[in-house]
Amino acid sequence: MYKGENQLLLKFDSNNSKVIDYINHGVEMELHKRSHCVKRSEKRTKWYEVDNGSIPDAFFTYRVSEIPFMSFNPDKIQCTNSIHKVFFRRKLTANKQKWIAISLLSTVSQLSLEHSGRHYAGALKIEPSALKNTLVIIPDKKVSLKRFNKISKLLETDKRKAMLEATNYLKEVTNIPEELWNTVGTTLDEVKKRRL
Repeated sequence: MYKGENQLLLKFDSNNSKVIDYINHGVEMELHKRSHCVKRSEKRTKWYEVDNGSIPDAFFTYRVSEIPFMSFNPDKIQCTNSIHKVFFRRKLTANKQKWIAISLLSTVSQLSLEHSGRHYAGALKIEPSALKNTLVIIPDKKVSLKRFNKISKLLETDKRKAMLEATNYLKEVTNIPEELWNTVGTTLDEVKKRRL
């Protein structure tokens, strides 16, 4: 799973004095009065708790300026509603799940997300309905673990290179004409320039 700087959610002991100080600092900043915290408070007394709910198979970015992506949840951690929880149907093989992750990074899916997502001050907001209707390509081939790992590693350092690598991999394993890939890439660049 992608773990960017300061983006790892941890479960903590609420009896710890440092944790209590941290929560009290949030109250001083009036974080408990923000809309999502108020909604949590209506359900329970602790405004800062994450709803336990079902543990997702993967996560997908909710609001992003550049490249939205999906990451798997092998550690079975919970998340807040600042990212989408992704659940796979049981019949969906691990191979197809990997193709979905690769495809979502490709220019085809990125263009589909740009089209169906909402734009706010340069950011792309992806609602569940937009994600559900995103065009993905799932080849009937085994995913190369070497390529999958390369794309995953690139996500940690350079999302644009990860997108290009995912696109190139799909180009290699599909019969989609090169000119169509080029048109999609050019259109995606134009749409992003307008949004940003």
